[in-house]
Amino acid sequence: MKSSSLQIRTRIALRTVACLFRSGLSLSACAIFVLAGCSRGGSSDGNLFQIPWPDSNGNYHLQNISITTFDHPDTLSGKYAQVYIHPYEVGGKLASDPPHARFIHTEKGVSIPEDYATLQGTAIQAHFERLVAIDQQLGLSISHGFTIPFKIAIQANLTSDGGAVTNNAVFDRDLDALMVAPYSAPQLPIAVNAGILAHEHFHMIFQSIVLDQLSSESSAQQTGLRQTGLGSHCDWSQLGAPGASTDDGAPGDDAGAPSVDGTAQEATPSSNEDVDKVTRYNAFYLRALNEGLADFWGWAYTGDSKFIARSLSTEIERRRIDVKVDQLQSAEVLDQIYVSGTRFGQVISQGRLVANAYKVGTDYARAFYELAFDAAHEDVSTLDKRMIAVQALAQALPDFAASVVRAEKKKRLSHQILFFRRSGNIGQNKLARRARDFVEWQRPSPVPRLFPN
Repeated sequence: MKSSSLQIRTRIALRTVACLFRSGLSLSACAIFVLAGCSRGGSSDGNLFQIPWPDSNGNYHLQNISITTFDHPDTLSGKYAQVYIHPYEVGGKLASDPPHARFIHTEKGVSIPEDYATLQGTAIQAHFERLVAIDQQLGLSISHGFTIPFKIAIQANLTSDGGAVTNNAVFDRDLDALMVAPYSAPQLPIAVNAGILAHEHFHMIFQSIVLDQLSSESSAQQTGLRQTGLGSHCDWSQLGAPGASTDDGAPGDDAGAPSVDGTAQEATPSSNEDVDKVTRYNAFYLRALNEGLADFWGWAYTGDSKFIARSLSTEIERRRIDVKVDQLQSAEVLDQIYVSGTRFGQVISQGRLVANAYKVGTDYARAFYELAFDAAHEDVSTLDKRMIAVQALAQALPDFAASVVRAEKKKRLSHQILFFRRSGNIGQNKLARRARDFVEWQRPSPVPRLFPN
């Protein structure tokens, strides 16, 4: 191979990851591309791929990562993930033109993505291989109701009432697909953000274990929330940030919110109207919890409490989960403030309802983050605490789903019903005291090697 030819291809490859370097990737990693003795093509016999990978601080650097289940790199197809580029819908199913991935192959068996789409698809394969392996070791069976490999679309042309969707990701249950919209911000692209991919994968877990067990009426309410909100992290600029003044001038979400433990039992709804209100509230609550636990799962996978801000810097304060939460509010208070709006005389629009769900979800993510640290022994490493956290949540989900089904349309869901079985409430500033009521915490099994760091 002539050196001039190598230099041309090297410049092409470097341009494809230029936006990644703007987000803080080590510029010294550029030298990795300058390799002698390489070839060009769609696939290689090796299973090492050079992609952006997070370190223990959440910063991304180009690293050589093994992907053993990436069966067909030339079409971005693997055992657990099939990547679609510029997808479209045909007969209610996701489709796209066949991807044509391009790699530079080194003599040492490392495949280097040569274009942006190949880079995204390869990173997705690497993370889903690890995410599914974690599921399997935790005993989470989500294959029923889903087609394996998972369908993941990049450069998806999504629209909402506000127009084209960018800088976002959506799990679409109807298509059974993760849709990643075009990314235009000068930070880490969503398709290579390990935490956001883990967040979206948890939506698949929650959908399979919890939401698919609900009645058609409740599922319809969930669909309504999903269609208006779109995405794993809400575009607050369009929906209005929680805590800000609402359209009708009412106080923000947190204004005047009382400290309520919510231990009182709620009466069974006595009319169809009451049932509709409970169903709407429960759909909101499940959306909030789905988002919050997905954020928690993203942290457990990466160890990065600010993983969303890696791609969306405006979310660093709203969505970081390493912030102490004093308590979780009761179902009655949640309903009055965030769903019915009766606390401040508000009319809660569907868009506002979705934004409120993200606000409440963040509180849950922070509460579970605190539990992960407070419930483990002091001599347990942070990595082990992350493993304990995902084990605890995996153990809790089946009971959680059963509690949801029992309460469906009968009473408003709350943390008291779902998580703290032997206690009436989570307590005033005493999350740690209730941690062991969540599940039986235990030492982790040997899964941490599957985490990216």
